[in-house]
Amino acid sequence: MGLYRELLKIVRRVSPATKLLVHGYAYAIPQRDGPWLGKGMEFRGLHPAYRPDLCRAIIAVMIDAFNARLALFAQQSNGDVIHVALREFASKGEWFDELHAREIATERFADAFDHAL
Repeated sequence: MGLYRELLKIVRRVSPATKLLVHGYAYAIPQRDGPWLGKGMEFRGLHPAYRPDLCRAIIAVMIDAFNARLALFAQQSNGDVIHVALREFASKGEWFDELHAREIATERFADAFDHAL
């Protein structure tokens, strides 16, 4: 969060009227040998292929916590930061890989950003 605060300071200094939009991701789905989530979970003994529900639940807790911090950051920014919640906009079958959603979900992401703007 410190880096987000530093980024906001820079934006305020360079362009005071600019709003910073932030999002805390959707509920990503760890995959076997996945470079972003899966391998790290496997290293810790949580293999997404054998314990998919547990792995998804852990990621959901992480995503929820990150979104809560971003929402608080936005709330404390005097209107300079807008938090866009994307958690519910991609379902289980709408993922290209473990971190990137397919076009159908990204269209909903874009709509959420459009609405925020």
